[in-house]
Amino acid sequence: MLSRVLRKLTSHFPARRRNVNPGSRASTRPHPAVTSASKRSCMFSHSDAKRTAILEQATHLELVHDGQVIQLHPFWLRDNCQCSSCFDHATAQRMVRFQDIDPEIQPVRHILEGNSLNITWPDGHQSSFSVSWLAGNDIKNTFKSKVDRVLWNGDNYHELKCERMKYNDFMHEEECIKLFLRNIIKYGFTFVDEVPADIESTKMVCQRVSHLHETIFGKIMSITGQGSLSLDDTYFTNIALDAHTDLSYYQHAPGIQFFHCLYHDGKGGETLMEDGFYCAQKLLETEPEAFDVLANTPVRHSYAEPGVYCQSLDTIIRLHPYTKEIQQLRFNNYRRTMSLPLDRTMKFYRSIGALTDIIEDQRNVHWEKLHPGTVYFIDNWRVMHGRRAYTGERTLCGGYLDRDSWMCKAQSLGIIDH
Repeated sequence: MLSRVLRKLTSHFPARRRNVNPGSRASTRPHPAVTSASKRSCMFSHSDAKRTAILEQATHLELVHDGQVIQLHPFWLRDNCQCSSCFDHATAQRMVRFQDIDPEIQPVRHILEGNSLNITWPDGHQSSFSVSWLAGNDIKNTFKSKVDRVLWNGDNYHELKCERMKYNDFMHEEECIKLFLRNIIKYGFTFVDEVPADIESTKMVCQRVSHLHETIFGKIMSITGQGSLSLDDTYFTNIALDAHTDLSYYQHAPGIQFFHCLYHDGKGGETLMEDGFYCAQKLLETEPEAFDVLANTPVRHSYAEPGVYCQSLDTIIRLHPYTKEIQQLRFNNYRRTMSLPLDRTMKFYRSIGALTDIIEDQRNVHWEKLHPGTVYFIDNWRVMHGRRAYTGERTLCGGYLDRDSWMCKAQSLGIIDH
């Protein structure tokens, strides 16, 4: 039964076109309830920047709102009816079974009344959708940030208006959490200062935003540069590290990485910061074919030692499946493995070589010396990090915050759309 329904869903609706007055906010089938008064209320002014109109096409409805054209499939509308018999508002869960909906369903009446699209279905069932709800659930607006990204490099880093926060304020004021998330979304990084230089205080700061993302390294690491965790990773040494994103060998890499230098009595160890989205955008502008290769060639990253094996398979540049915006950079030349088909091997190497040239251009890099008391947070899907070699004794604690958790918090605080 389900397969038959799905087959019907993929077929086109019967061809049916109606002449629609482009100046009307509503188009309805002939229905005795549609009066001339209701038709007049559907007019809009072309000078109104937020004008709203509903247009009937052969297979779907189109909602014109605030400069956007939102396509609404009748089946999707019926499946997402918000009435109390179809949707449980207490649990925010759908109650209707899509298998019970006629795949060729069409509204018998639809009209914009105020800020609502009201629909009557063939069985008499009525649905009402707010225009803002329909706009918010349009695929182009899914998880859309209300904070614009600002791309940066080494030249304009000091012009960024990334406001830093103090520990006491951060632990008690909700506005600091909002500022933290805005900074992460806008710039890809943020700082919290005046944090007591110990692991427990660092942990408390992090948990104000999200729960810790436990990995093969635990929940929070304390690194002395002497192989303190007995794991086979250059991170636990004192040598220099090139720009990279962390845990590229996790299929769902952690969203935020944090660092807190608790103690250092030597020289060096400056932290490399680099905006991976700036580098990817630069590649798109200068070598679009290379960008396309990296956005469409899945490669494996892996980590292996006795008793531990992790691997991921994904593209170096991940794009949003609908908007095609850059969503993630997975860049770690230390952990990239797996051969490719012969006809794609050199295309890939030329492409990642072009990206690496941009990344290694020191004009795109900022160096930051971390000191006890400052916790540095980066979006691990965007900002690459590295370090200079260092001397002396140094203790750095670090770890990761779960991406889904901080995204949920950003949604609940209205920083990104639901």
